[in-house]
Amino acid sequence: MDKRFYLTTGEFAQIAGVTKHTLFHYDQIGLFSPEIVLENNYRYYSIQQFEVLEVILLLKELKMPLKEIKKYLDHKNVNTLLEIFEKQEKEITNKLERLKRTERWINQKKEQLAYAQGIEPNVIAIKWLPKRYYLKGQVESSDDLVLSKKVGELIELYSKAESLGNYSVEYVQSLKEVQKGNIGQYRIVNLLLPQQPVGLHTEIRAAGEYLIGYHLGDWAVINTSYERLLAYAKKHQIVLEEECYEVCIIDQLIVESYNDYLTEIQIKICSR
Repeated sequence: MDKRFYLTTGEFAQIAGVTKHTLFHYDQIGLFSPEIVLENNYRYYSIQQFEVLEVILLLKELKMPLKEIKKYLDHKNVNTLLEIFEKQEKEITNKLERLKRTERWINQKKEQLAYAQGIEPNVIAIKWLPKRYYLKGQVESSDDLVLSKKVGELIELYSKAESLGNYSVEYVQSLKEVQKGNIGQYRIVNLLLPQQPVGLHTEIRAAGEYLIGYHLGDWAVINTSYERLLAYAKKHQIVLEEECYEVCIIDQLIVESYNDYLTEIQIKICSR
């Protein structure tokens, strides 16, 4: 044996970046054994074995079970290795896509939180809102359980098209009912989406000017925020469209108390 071409277990492990225990374990299960074992039980790995170990470590990193790796090594050939690499390549592509979706979700959440931090709850403003895509849900009553169930159905529908998709929940009530003092008569709940999902039909709301106000606290007293908003519209001679949109900006994901919830009220402007 020419020791120039062979390494002890410790030397081989150090260069390969694994532990001696890992090499012993691989030997015990018949996955990867030293090329030479002397009568005194000294074990030596050849330099050529580095490439085999690299393949094992690569497949293991790709979550391929050791039993399957051993099965390949026991019957290795070009076609089998090619099939394994093609399969793993597809899995890597899928993982990368999931990571990209996760990154988009995080970035969108960061933007929402930054937007929420900059809000002054007592401010009323006129804003230009861009075209938006949304899933629309009709409900028979404004009961909390009914609304929650419908929101769940919309989220489930969206998740089938866009796993880990970002969205905002929007509740809609009639301006006429609000003006009469009948607050909380919701018959529509929407899921606002950041973009058009592939393969899923959505409603489209055109871009336009909106009167924007905020409600800080429990929805049960949102009438006070509507009073301020409508008084502003009257003072500035703003004619509003029929639907009032309430978008959750800060909810149970961010705060614990209902008193800290923040809702953005949006009403499209007809003229001013």
